[in-house]
Amino acid sequence: MVRFVFREGQEKGIIRSPAIIEYNDDYTKIIRWGTPVLQQLKNDPDNPNEDSEFPREICTFQVFNSEQEDNWLPPELSRKKLISDYLSEIQKVIVSTIQENWTGVKPSQETGVVFIVPDKWGPTYCNILSQCLLENRLLCDNKENIQFISRGKAIALNCLSENKGVLKYGDYFLIVEIDRDTINLTAREYMSENTLDEIHDRKGDFKENSNSILPSLKELILSLKNENLKTNLELNKWCVELDLKLIADLFDPLSDRLQRFINTKFKDEDEYIEYSVIFFVGNIFKSDYLVQKIKKLEFSKNVKICIVPNSENLILLNGALEFVQDNTLYPVLTSLLRRAF
Repeated sequence: MVRFVFREGQEKGIIRSPAIIEYNDDYTKIIRWGTPVLQQLKNDPDNPNEDSEFPREICTFQVFNSEQEDNWLPPELSRKKLISDYLSEIQKVIVSTIQENWTGVKPSQETGVVFIVPDKWGPTYCNILSQCLLENRLLCDNKENIQFISRGKAIALNCLSENKGVLKYGDYFLIVEIDRDTINLTAREYMSENTLDEIHDRKGDFKENSNSILPSLKELILSLKNENLKTNLELNKWCVELDLKLIADLFDPLSDRLQRFINTKFKDEDEYIEYSVIFFVGNIFKSDYLVQKIKKLEFSKNVKICIVPNSENLILLNGALEFVQDNTLYPVLTSLLRRAF
């Protein structure tokens, strides 16, 4: 299976690129899409269309996710056409990749598509994606082979898959994610195998005036005024040995913030809800120091702490695989998706 979420490469070797399209002047032809569009904009910062009412370069899913009306889109375009054009281009790459790597597979007949979509998406957006995909018929010609899973559910299913046996039916669990300057908490109930309730609660802890939840070592080093120190860093190829104190200075504030935020949530929770497991998800939890600090945090006596230190891409892919195991897509997706890693 070739992964498609919001970003996808259009050339071999590129696994992520922006979902952006550049049209010609009358929006009848796609000039380029993805990374080449941004490269062109970067190389030509002076907007050639500054006198035009509408831009030629349009971010596909930014429009799709917008709650505003289409009044800033040119008359020649609609949300559906924009998505259809983008999917038409990306399908060519996906089909080509399938044919190169899995000889004999007939993409339109023997493949299924799983969209990992934002949690806030409803049936309307999903139906538009399905219609656009089926109109081209290059990658999929059967609506039954198109599935949707929310990003949050994919993460939750991956957590359960990697920690089998930690929950029993009816248990509540909490997922903790860190996204740059925000700590996100999502609460769910484990109903049955691969079945979760609707999101019970979601909270975000935003740190104002912060570009990152951790200080940037790069910015710190580049701000150094000591020329001798800079020279030594250059000789060492900018490799810096981090001592325990510096590691503590980096991660202790985050650990303290996590404890305060989670404890506040538990305090505000309904009396009948008791959490059995807290999953800490994401790359940042690959730090042994941070993991040890988290394991020492004091929450409820009965709460088990589980660390899922995988990258977001891997977490979402594994969650999507768990999602399709019990439906008609499983025979196709199992072999292809597992070989994608």
